[in-house]
Amino acid sequence: MPKDPTSDQQDHRIYRGLTLSAESRPTPEEQQQHLSRMPPPPPWRTFGLSVEQWREKAESQNTQDIVRKINPRALGFVPTKQAVELVNAALCLRRPLLIEGNPGSGKTSLAYAVAAELGLPGPYRWSIVSRTTLKDGLYAYDAIGRLQEVSLLRQQVGNTERIKE
Repeated sequence: MPKDPTSDQQDHRIYRGLTLSAESRPTPEEQQQHLSRMPPPPPWRTFGLSVEQWREKAESQNTQDIVRKINPRALGFVPTKQAVELVNAALCLRRPLLIEGNPGSGKTSLAYAVAAELGLPGPYRWSIVSRTTLKDGLYAYDAIGRLQEVSLLRQQVGNTERIKE
């Protein structure tokens, strides 16, 4: 009998979209197992916590502390299949996921459910006000500053070869 292709795909997901209750949380070992499925970050996303640092953080937490820290909004949340796929894509690419929607649609619950299932610290909170623009949340690249930095590095190294960027 042929294997169900969806079962193989589900086995490789980092975030599975479990409906969590206080009694059915994944163990720290299961959380670490799922975090270990993360591929290495793309070369342009190699900053922040490494998977090993995430694992160390998860291992250092006391189970009782974790249970106490679970935000009630994470418990009982049922994500859509599309939400699970998007979260996994964001995790693999080490990209933030900007979630928008109507009040009460589950944006905050999704963020807390991902953190609770994977044993990660809570979500990054970005307070939005009427004057907030998308540019406020994006990474700013300073081309002039980067050129000056490369020039200084070349002077320090004493080499005019192309410096890896």
